[in-house]
Amino acid sequence: MALLTRKGLVLPSRIEPAVSQPVVILPADTLRVYLPLSYTGSRARCLLSTNEVVYPGKQIAESADDGQPVMRAHVFGVFAGLRDASHPLYGQLECAAIDCMPSPVSESPAAKNFDKLRPADVLEAAEAAGIIDELDGHYLYRKLEEYRENYCDLVIADGAENQGYASSAWAVMNESVEQIWMGVQLAALALRATAGQINVRLKRNRRRPLARRINNEKAIFQVRRRYPAVKLEKNPWGRRICRIGVQACLALYRAAVYGEMHGSCVVTVSGDAVKSPRNIRAPFGTTAEKLLEICGLKADPVRLLSGDVMTGRAAESDRMLILPGVTCLLALTEEAVPAHGVCCGCGRCVGVCHAGLLPFEIVRRVENMQYEQLASLRPDTCDGCGCCSHVCPAGRELSDQVSSARDTNSRIYSSWEEEDEI
Repeated sequence: MALLTRKGLVLPSRIEPAVSQPVVILPADTLRVYLPLSYTGSRARCLLSTNEVVYPGKQIAESADDGQPVMRAHVFGVFAGLRDASHPLYGQLECAAIDCMPSPVSESPAAKNFDKLRPADVLEAAEAAGIIDELDGHYLYRKLEEYRENYCDLVIADGAENQGYASSAWAVMNESVEQIWMGVQLAALALRATAGQINVRLKRNRRRPLARRINNEKAIFQVRRRYPAVKLEKNPWGRRICRIGVQACLALYRAAVYGEMHGSCVVTVSGDAVKSPRNIRAPFGTTAEKLLEICGLKADPVRLLSGDVMTGRAAESDRMLILPGVTCLLALTEEAVPAHGVCCGCGRCVGVCHAGLLPFEIVRRVENMQYEQLASLRPDTCDGCGCCSHVCPAGRELSDQVSSARDTNSRIYSSWEEEDEI
């Protein structure tokens, strides 16, 4: 049971035993992976022919829209055809199925001199590698360009996982915190930022060794325990912040120094239906079914979530693809709480809302179609953290309804006015 705090929640930790185990590497050379022809929903034409050999860096699709990133393969294999896939983060996708094989290239490329890299080199490397930030699903090079134009002066690698199950960021930092820190410095170089840091939510015995490994005590910043961890728009430093995922920072370093494609991510596989929770490094395009096979199931899951319990999205099946942004996969046996209870006016949702909103009142006005009264309740400031739904004793999906109210205020209300005039 979560403990109520003044703002936000203190969630029970369920990161064990996955966090104590080494990362499992899922090799790509025995898999069939499914590579999206586009992540953005734009029209794209596949450039591959059946049985054509595919290699890392090869362009696989051509977008019909100008300015869309070039889609490239990150594996070696043979093109087997096209497949449609539904994804909880990206919606409907058309994918190229690749039967992977061991790469004939065994030599590692020569590393570039880290100290001689220029801002343009970093941006070019991020674009060529196709790096997508796991925090928001945005292409990293576009994100860096946007923040560069707005004079960002602090880069944060955000590894502060404060939901119940996820430990993939910690697993990546434990393996490669030195390279992540250099990725932060490269991002700061591209932005001409003055400082960088790594945000964590770790116990002292895990936090201090990370600082010693990068020889910088001040670079590791401990965020609060409560969920959600931080609201960076109101940061205490008065700085404009560029927040990047730790896996994206690692990919940026590997792309800028070694020319590697962004081709895999670490995913926490857990939940009460999982026999052996683990962190698994999986190539993009792998099905969730493969990860569940490695961990094993002790019961048939009722729900499969892409993401953690508070903000995770339901997957249609275990054929869901592991793509950028998927850092936690939960197989749960617990039935969903009915969302049709009646509000009892307890006020718990108000007590946990870190944005200072009145969730129950916002939902009441939407249900009564009082759309013109929504603006004063500021539903547009909701970030969908899910705290209000988590504590509601009636089991109401308040977070989803408040998020809908955010759109209602600008779209449905306008439609309602137009219909009323006719």
